[in-house]
Amino acid sequence: MSSVDASKGAKFLWLLPLAGILLPIAWFFTHPRVNDAPLLAECRQYYFRARTGADTARIDGMVPDRTGRAQSALTCGVLRRAYPEQLPKK
Repeated sequence: MSSVDASKGAKFLWLLPLAGILLPIAWFFTHPRVNDAPLLAECRQYYFRARTGADTARIDGMVPDRTGRAQSALTCGVLRRAYPEQLPKK
């Protein structure tokens, strides 16, 4: 291996720390479990207080306060189906 080959490889070594910083940031904003964690916690509290199937059905249609009121906001029912291991089935 000549010194020319080594210098070409060294030019790209600065990309490793940059990737080490950018990849976790990208993962945080794209990983649904991280983004949905506050919503799951809020819905879990509602489901914990539910006593009947009617209460659960009402909670399924609720939009958690933290999502805003946009048309595309997730309901607790959608979150319960997406994360069955996180939210109880009643």
